[in-house]
Amino acid sequence: MARLALILIIYINFSTFTLADRLLLPLELTIFAKKNSCKAIDDFYNRPGMVEPSYVYGYLKGEKENSAIFWCRSINDKNKYKLVIYSRIGKYSECSNVINSQNYPGGLSLIKNMNFLLSDFTYLDNNKHGPDIKVIKDNFIRSYYDGVEEIFYCHKRRWLKLIRD
Repeated sequence: MARLALILIIYINFSTFTLADRLLLPLELTIFAKKNSCKAIDDFYNRPGMVEPSYVYGYLKGEKENSAIFWCRSINDKNKYKLVIYSRIGKYSECSNVINSQNYPGGLSLIKNMNFLLSDFTYLDNNKHGPDIKVIKDNFIRSYYDGVEEIFYCHKRRWLKLIRD
């Protein structure tokens, strides 16, 4: 009986989403996107060349399946995008779990164990350069398409971004 109820709940939740939502993001990310007033980007893969996925699991420490990052399109403004951090095991509290962007998103991947100087990055909230420290152990979020990459990093509760081409 409990299994039937679970299947019914999943069906009801799943049936409220568009075909694009169901094909482009896993169900749990689609549901979380809706809670953040966004939806899957239906034309994400409608461009030439290789495109990395619009989501990736394993951003936070711990088991890979317990966290993810994904791009979605704002429900209120189709020209605005959101990079969302999802956690199954509680609220992600280091930085905001949503980064707003005007730029069309690239495919996502994680950069691990790479040297970056945070002074090469700029803060998203004021466009000033980050501190003069080197970070090598944490996960950096990489959004990449056609030779241009945006790298995001959370430092002391504030998001930084580096753009390279």
